[in-house]
Formats: sequence, C-alpha cells, structure tokens
Amino acid sequence: MTESTKIGKKFQLVIPKSIREKVKIAEGDQVFIDVIDGSIVITAVPRSIKELSGIGKGLYTERHVSDLRDEWE
Repeated sequence: MTESTKIGKKFQLVIPKSIREKVKIAEGDQVFIDVIDGSIVITAVPRSIKELSGIGKGLYTERHVSDLRDEWE
C-alpha cells in the first residue's frame, strides 16, 4: 500500500488515514523514525511488551548490517 503526502511548513508530515488505520496508530501515539539506505522509515511504537515480538524482523538488510559493521570497526 503506497500513499502520497506533502511536508508542511513546519516540516510536519500527515500520515494518510488508510495508513494510520492499517498500522493502528492514533493521535498522540509515538513512532520511531530512522533512515535506512537513504529512505525514511517510520515504525509505530508498540503499546505493550507483547507487541514488541518481531518488531525488527526484516527491518535491516544484510547489506545494511554489513555497512554498520564496517562503520563500527
């Protein structure tokens, strides 16, 4: 599901309703924001410990992990 939105005057981003409903986020919820391979990735912060299970699965590619290792050395 791909949606389009614009960045506002104060660099605010409105998440389209269809996306908010799909990931079940509401006003006041927190999200993680990261840059991975030049793309902005927004991930909803789970509301409970049980929801944390598998949150990072598939988030980082082997190439990304390899690049991070190179940076740490």
